[in-house]
Amino acid sequence: MILIDTGAGLGRSVMDFILAADEVLLVTTPEPTALTDAYAVMKAYSVYAPDGNMQLIINRVYDAEESSEVAAKLAQTARRFLHIDIGCLGYVFDDHAVRQAVRHQRPFMAAAPKAMASTCVRALADKLLYGREMKVKRGWRGFLQQFFNFSR
Repeated sequence: MILIDTGAGLGRSVMDFILAADEVLLVTTPEPTALTDAYAVMKAYSVYAPDGNMQLIINRVYDAEESSEVAAKLAQTARRFLHIDIGCLGYVFDDHAVRQAVRHQRPFMAAAPKAMASTCVRALADKLLYGREMKVKRGWRGFLQQFFNFSR
């Protein structure tokens, strides 16, 4: 398996990579501008690969329910206007540890392997590779982590 992060945007090289892929993981966040960009990618993909295999990953969510709501809205829009089905692979929690790792120019999974975002990425990998259901919850530890990081 090869993963290629094309970054944001819809340039020719990005579309070439997307169309060459056996499976496309479209990562977006709940922000309106990100959802607009995600829809643009879905639209372009639907033109060139109407029977393609695209799944969503919702990044920087507060909880699994927020991810489900965002994914459902995008999937409904894709079905209605683009006539394609888009599933949701999973989500990554918004996590202060990611911002800290970026500031220190370190991969967050190495800098904070027990962080909630790291747990989500491992669960996504398990789901992608082995089909295991993604069940990551914030729980008390995640709640306290989020609370204290927001209060700094």
